[in-house]
Amino acid sequence: MCNAGSTGADGSVCTLCDAGKYKSDIGGGPCDIVLILCPPGKYSLCPHGLHLEFNKDSTSGCQNCPSGTFNNKSTFKGVQDCTPCNRGTFNPHPGSLSVDSCQDCPVGKFHTSLGISNSFSCKKCVC
Repeated sequence: MCNAGSTGADGSVCTLCDAGKYKSDIGGGPCDIVLILCPPGKYSLCPHGLHLEFNKDSTSGCQNCPSGTFNNKSTFKGVQDCTPCNRGTFNPHPGSLSVDSCQDCPVGKFHTSLGISNSFSCKKCVC
């Protein structure tokens, strides 16, 4: 009997579903669920940035990259590939597509952390 994600006739060798296809049940049924990549700025809880295609135009399985990060790729594996904003910058907007979304701390302020989501984390520079 084949596990989810693989197929084969009962009693035979199971093989993994082809790329872009999936089977969610156990047994020898076909891999007939279509998987698609999440668009830039989003990630998926499914493996390799894929999500189940319930509706041809739906990206409902995709989540926005969190505030403090951005992602400009559509071939990523999950939230770990949402790139954090650099030190001294912040990004309050989830689902951002580029590093340009990361804004500099206000003049005279800075922070040393990556992935900051608001300017309140920027502290006054001390000489």
